[in-house]
Amino acid sequence: MMKTLKWKNTTSIGDILSEWIKACTLEQVKEGQLFGFIHEDKKLLIANLKGKIHATDLICTHADADLSTGFLSEEGVRCP
Repeated sequence: MMKTLKWKNTTSIGDILSEWIKACTLEQVKEGQLFGFIHEDKKLLIANLKGKIHATDLICTHADADLSTGFLSEEGVRCP
């Protein structure tokens, strides 16, 4: 059985609405990988750090870079 990761549709990070959308499958974001996801005007980054799924903004706030091409470590995501 394939598990599906879903992202709660938001107007901004943390502002929760009632609709879920499909972001990716676990096979698309394996352990240690990053996955960029764009839905409407939301640009999101999904990361699998040691089997735990995390989500944040896709675009770096200081370099305006796509973090899905960055580097995942214990400390977080580093710009490419």
